[in-house]
Amino acid sequence: MPAVTAPGDPAADRWIHVARLDLEDGWREDFLGWYRGTHVPELLRRPGWEAAHLYACTDGEPRELAIFDLGSEAITDQPISASPLVGYPEDHRIRNYQGRTMRRISSRGADPRDAGLVNFVTTEIRPAAAAAFDAWYEEVHVPEITACPGWLGNERYEGIDGEPRFLAFYGLEDEQRPFATPEFERAVGWDQFFDDLLGYHGFRIFRKTDACSRG
Repeated sequence: MPAVTAPGDPAADRWIHVARLDLEDGWREDFLGWYRGTHVPELLRRPGWEAAHLYACTDGEPRELAIFDLGSEAITDQPISASPLVGYPEDHRIRNYQGRTMRRISSRGADPRDAGLVNFVTTEIRPAAAAAFDAWYEEVHVPEITACPGWLGNERYEGIDGEPRFLAFYGLEDEQRPFATPEFERAVGWDQFFDDLLGYHGFRIFRKTDACSRG
């Protein structure tokens, strides 16, 4: 039986800060050297900033993804997601930067952070349909998807400071098998909420490139 937490369960109270961005061509290695060597260590010295998980998109944009695990000390009245990438002298070469802080609302199975490959799905939905969408996703969609071969676990988050409203974060066995089974073909389908989606912000696969913790 997979480990499951749900809204209202104290074990669900976990926060993350998600940063996504794209970079000007020919500048990626220079920026990532600064990001990994200077920026991430500085963030992990802040109270409550516990760990960083860095990823690169296998196909599409945004190319770069960072997920920071946050403790309760990091959740204050200040909107931490509004902070730009302070300290880099060429930040005009950054495109599509978005930072959001999110609270975990449920988890099922293995921690996606332990997988080398993840599926990252963000969704914005009409407010009047949000409760029905959340219930369907939690009670029907996630159990079906995580029962499919190649899907290793799931965490779901809700934004606390802006769009997107919902994030689903899945660990994957590899790039092909999870999406190529009869079980997956039977499970997928959002048709009943098609008219309520305000923006399908992304279905992206990311490969882990680095991870570190404070200290």
